[in-house]
Amino acid sequence: MTRKSILAALCACLLGVWATMAAAQHFAFRTYGLSEGLKSLSVRYIVQDAAGSLIICTEGGVYRYDGADFKRIAFNASDEQYVTGAARDNEGRVWFSTLRGLYTMDRTGVHAIPEPPAGFDFDLHTTLAALPSEHGRLYFVSRRTLYVAEQRSAGWFVAPGFSPELVREHPQLKDITFVAGQDDRLWVGCGFEICSLSAADGLHIYGAAENLPQQRWRVAFADSKHRLWVRSEASLYRLNRDAKAFVPAGLSLPSGALAARGAAIVEDKQGRILINLGEGLARLEGGNWNVLQGGADLPVRMIDTLFVDRQGSVWVGWNGKGLGRWLGYDDTVNWTTMNGLRSDIVWNFARDRSDRMWVATESGLEMIEAGSRSVRQRAASSRIPLHRVQSIAMAADGHFWTGSDDGSVFDYDPATGEGHKVAQLTGVFQILRDSSGRMWICTLNGLYVVEPDDPSHSVQMIAGKNGPSGQVYVGVEDKPNTLWFIAGSGLFRLAGSTWTKIELPAAYHPTLSAQLSIGQDGTFWISGNEPNLVHLRVRGNKAELLESIPWASGDAKVFLVKTDSRGWVWAGTGEGLYLFNGSRWSHCGVEDGLVWNDINSNSFYEDKDGTIWIGTSGGMTHFVHPERLFTQEQLTAQIAEMKIGEKLLTLFHEGEVPWGHDSLTAHLVSTDFQRESSITFRYRMVGLEEDWQDTPQHDLRYPALPAGEYRLEVVAVDEGTGRKSETASAEFRILPPWWRTRKMWAVYILSPLLLCLLVWRWSVRFFVQRQRHLEAIVQERTRELEQEKRELLKARQELQIQATHDSLTGLLNRGAIMEHLEQEVERARREGATFAVLLLDIDHFKRVNDTWGHSAGDCVLREYARRLGALARPYDVVGRYGGEEMMMLLPGLTRLTASTRLPELHAALCAEPIGCNGHYINITCSIGVSWYELGRSTAQRLIDLADDALYRAKDEGRNRIVFADEDVPDMATMRN
Repeated sequence: MTRKSILAALCACLLGVWATMAAAQHFAFRTYGLSEGLKSLSVRYIVQDAAGSLIICTEGGVYRYDGADFKRIAFNASDEQYVTGAARDNEGRVWFSTLRGLYTMDRTGVHAIPEPPAGFDFDLHTTLAALPSEHGRLYFVSRRTLYVAEQRSAGWFVAPGFSPELVREHPQLKDITFVAGQDDRLWVGCGFEICSLSAADGLHIYGAAENLPQQRWRVAFADSKHRLWVRSEASLYRLNRDAKAFVPAGLSLPSGALAARGAAIVEDKQGRILINLGEGLARLEGGNWNVLQGGADLPVRMIDTLFVDRQGSVWVGWNGKGLGRWLGYDDTVNWTTMNGLRSDIVWNFARDRSDRMWVATESGLEMIEAGSRSVRQRAASSRIPLHRVQSIAMAADGHFWTGSDDGSVFDYDPATGEGHKVAQLTGVFQILRDSSGRMWICTLNGLYVVEPDDPSHSVQMIAGKNGPSGQVYVGVEDKPNTLWFIAGSGLFRLAGSTWTKIELPAAYHPTLSAQLSIGQDGTFWISGNEPNLVHLRVRGNKAELLESIPWASGDAKVFLVKTDSRGWVWAGTGEGLYLFNGSRWSHCGVEDGLVWNDINSNSFYEDKDGTIWIGTSGGMTHFVHPERLFTQEQLTAQIAEMKIGEKLLTLFHEGEVPWGHDSLTAHLVSTDFQRESSITFRYRMVGLEEDWQDTPQHDLRYPALPAGEYRLEVVAVDEGTGRKSETASAEFRILPPWWRTRKMWAVYILSPLLLCLLVWRWSVRFFVQRQRHLEAIVQERTRELEQEKRELLKARQELQIQATHDSLTGLLNRGAIMEHLEQEVERARREGATFAVLLLDIDHFKRVNDTWGHSAGDCVLREYARRLGALARPYDVVGRYGGEEMMMLLPGLTRLTASTRLPELHAALCAEPIGCNGHYINITCSIGVSWYELGRSTAQRLIDLADDALYRAKDEGRNRIVFADEDVPDMATMRN
């Protein structure tokens, strides 16, 4: 025990009382001061407003803290910033007093309360109170007189709290020392007594008859059990519910401990009372006061005020040292070199048969007695120079086996402090005792075992083709006679006496000091290198990957993996602990009460009561309520303040903001103070962007927004615990600039119309004068255009005829008739129709030219073409194929109708002589015929067949029709 603990215990014995002194336990606090914006470090009072922000009242002003920074709150009394008292009323308003003023604060700002006729004159320690049963009223003490501030339609009105008649009847009401509210009852310190006033019971005075000593009572507090606590400079008393007399409540406190600068009484979330002392604080636990003093227990000795927020966090106002928040309050107890440890580097834990906790540290073995929180160092012994102990395990005889990083293994008797060296190996990672009593030693140079029935403790190295070799990091026992070891060479299983190497997934690679743990479901959790933590299932001799843990990547190296009796997985990293309860991961770090974030390998111990011990490179932590690591409250997000330039958005009518060049700023708040440094925000400005953005900052800034409707949406996120808040939003509208208002748009639209109307009116006379002239010009031009159009159409027609017709005969030329043939083939193929192709040739045409001349030949061709065109049906096509050869396409002509149609055609062509230049020339012609057959004929094929038939007609004597269709022999040749 420390010297201070001994003196305190001696004082308690002399007083005949019991006090629990929490020496040698270290409680972690986060301190807020100048760097966080708290410019006045003497904190007098702490209040939480309706939005969840903390109002910090100091000797140098009032500050608001919302998890981001401290902002000074300006109020009228610029020359007096010393706050003498503070409270919150039932409507959520915060009240505070200075030496000469009283103020209330709500969402609209800070408002000064009108002074009574005598003026305000507050003591340095003033109490303000509101009755839970009343609304719109606050009681306070000024000039030793009780006043009440009451809200009326015209504003706040201040009046005396007692009637003159009641004060004359009870003179002690002229000397009021404090005021407090409990349900519908008002409590005041009246002189050296305590008075209560209620509508039901009237005034009742508590004094010596009610076991209350004659003292100047400073403060009163009503707890959740309806008990009233009162405190003076020397005494602490309690009035239990429905009791008639007070009982002493501070007898176990050290003498003079209550003489503190500020008198504070608060109740924590577990219903325990906390008070500040002259040095330190005390917490009532099981009827006894647990006294925490500065130095080993607390970072600062003198405490002016205490406060418990809605989440249960305990806040401390240090005297001149700023503001403190108790990290891991009631959930963790820490030990460092500041309160007993010889080394902050803690590697392992074990309990002996006397229920003492032994701690393996860089300096050796240290011990905590059962039921104590004081650390004792192991007595030095020259025969067992324990140092840099990495692992500790209890053997079957109750001795501890220790392994150090220098490879030394000792057998140590905790009862006598004696022991001996078992072996000198190389770099011990772990010592494991299995259910059969064997001691396994994992080292840098391999795996060793000591059999339980070997009195000489001879160390045997495991060697074999299937056993682990090289660096062996850690082992666990799955069930009796089944052990698992992770080594640099892989994962190994020992079942009975059989070693088996397990085939690991290709993605996993063991790393130095890899850790191994087996879950309650038989699956494995193993640390490694990229991925840094994997979840595996072993089937036979092969491990299959169930999952790679997302957060365990990159620099998040895993140094510790353990599974507790709940089935929770504990993973230690350089960034704190990660816990998995079967459904989600949760992070635990310094802000949650962990002494240090850098977790050491194998530094885990689950106690018999389910509490957890963790070793770090900065001390050790005892999690006395590990289940609370998964019971965080719902996260909240608020848009505490939005401004356009310097003007609050709430001051604009219906959220309509005139357009301007000012930026929009928003202050985001999440009043989860327990994990404030882990909270980030996701946000988006609907109307400007659709994607969410992430920021750790509490302040957003948007440059001048264009006109439009907007909605700022914000979500608070705690990645460490997987929590998300509901979406907070704020809607507003940026009005368009004056040149884009509806009136201006009307001007923009009407102005051109008016201008056009004026121009039209001015020019209508000119238009009328010009109309007639233009009409004449248009008519003349129209005639010219119509004439040009007619000539153009005629020329186009002539060009078309010239391009498609033969100039001599007027029939289609060869190109045109061939194009018609292709079209007819395509039509017949598409419709399944038939048609005939005729090639016609004038017999002995050369004789005509030789006998009557070429002009006569041309005359014969023209008349022959005319007759052929006249004999054609409307849908037949006739063209000059070349020379005296003509081509005729007869759609729909069948073999049956050809026997009459073609002879008639042949006869009509040659029946009459052709008159040319006074001569009459008799002509005959030969015709070759081919038919289109579906699927077999092409245009060229039809021409070839008709041409072949034509030549046969010539060869057979001319003046006849020859068919190319061999399937109709009786029609092969027709003579005229």
